[in-house]
Amino acid sequence: MSPGGPDLPRELAPLLERLFDAWNRRDAAAFAGLFTEHADYVTGDGRWLRGRNAVSGLVRTTARGPRASMRGAPAFRASGSVVTAVFRWEAGPERGVTTCIFVEDRGGWRIDRLHNTDERATDR
Repeated sequence: MSPGGPDLPRELAPLLERLFDAWNRRDAAAFAGLFTEHADYVTGDGRWLRGRNAVSGLVRTTARGPRASMRGAPAFRASGSVVTAVFRWEAGPERGVTTCIFVEDRGGWRIDRLHNTDERATDR
């Protein structure tokens, strides 16, 4: 597949579905496996996690909460060999916006950067 081709949402949407599924099950290995080895993850409260092991640790230490789901369809944009997805999510009363940067890694797409921004109630 060439980035930006017509199959882009069809190829990456299942990866986002697996991201939500692994988060909701608090499956640290499955969640972290969607990221590159040296991925960066910025949490909604501004913590900057570096590397797949740190991402796994976040999932292992986060208590279960309301089921998270995507609100609407993600917006995808490709530039060269990098693809960006932006989407809104909700988990009970909490909401936010996430940006993921995908790269091809070991023959498949993986998340290399994820930045989550929590919405404040006043933003809604």
